[in-house]
Amino acid sequence: MRDRVKTKLNTISAAMLAIIGGVAATGTGYAWTLADAPDQPESHVYATTLESGAKPMLTLSKFGPDMTGTYSETQDDGFFDEIYRSGGGTLTQGRLVGTFSGDVFTGYWFERQGRTYVQRECDPAHEGERIFGRVTLRFSADRKSFTGLHSTCDTAPEDAYFASWKGTLTRTTP
Repeated sequence: MRDRVKTKLNTISAAMLAIIGGVAATGTGYAWTLADAPDQPESHVYATTLESGAKPMLTLSKFGPDMTGTYSETQDDGFFDEIYRSGGGTLTQGRLVGTFSGDVFTGYWFERQGRTYVQRECDPAHEGERIFGRVTLRFSADRKSFTGLHSTCDTAPEDAYFASWKGTLTRTTP
């Protein structure tokens, strides 16, 4: 009985930390998630693939002039270690901030500290962050898919090497 109570308390504590901290458990640790807030009545979740082979899950706020989002890794440490050993880089886990006009999201990605060995540090920093880049995502008219490009630091996405990003809508949450 005592072990069941302890397990239940640990589960409740973890859930409270996730709600308060805005994180959700994943198989590889904790991922940032878009918080459900009254001013954000819906979010859009996309299964995505980067040219590097990384497949982060992307969650975007409601489509509108100012948009935010988060992306989180879905692959294990071995995958990212192989990218590092090959001398490559990729997005792993972080946030997006930008604007949406017509069918195009334009903004910046900011990488969360952690697997920064697969990212280049930028100098100067942007909004206090040293691991960032620009991103442009072009959505289909029905918002069920996108294709885009991302860069490192302030390089224009279309000038970046190894930078495609595509996604397919998996669900919309109220």
